[in-house]
Amino acid sequence: MQCCYSGVQVILQCIYSAAAVVFLINKNILNNIKFGEIIGVKYSVIITYVTGKVNPKNNTLILISEKFNVSCDALLKTDLSTAKNLADYVGKFGVI
Repeated sequence: MQCCYSGVQVILQCIYSAAAVVFLINKNILNNIKFGEIIGVKYSVIITYVTGKVNPKNNTLILISEKFNVSCDALLKTDLSTAKNLADYVGKFGVI
């Protein structure tokens, strides 16, 4: 079975998910430790997300999506920090 994603798409997903994590941390005035506590991930793992070294696992992306009211699609396909109409991608910010 052939993967439906090209190498470029996978790289963009890593870049966008890293940018989304940074954006959500900044938008919600959180530090990396607090963000990690909210989604149940250690600080050291958050640093790997923020630096783009590791892409969040699917279950982590789903949890981020639920906690911050952002679609998984937006986390993977959109640089939220440069989105022209942020309301199309993100609901009301804040931790549930």
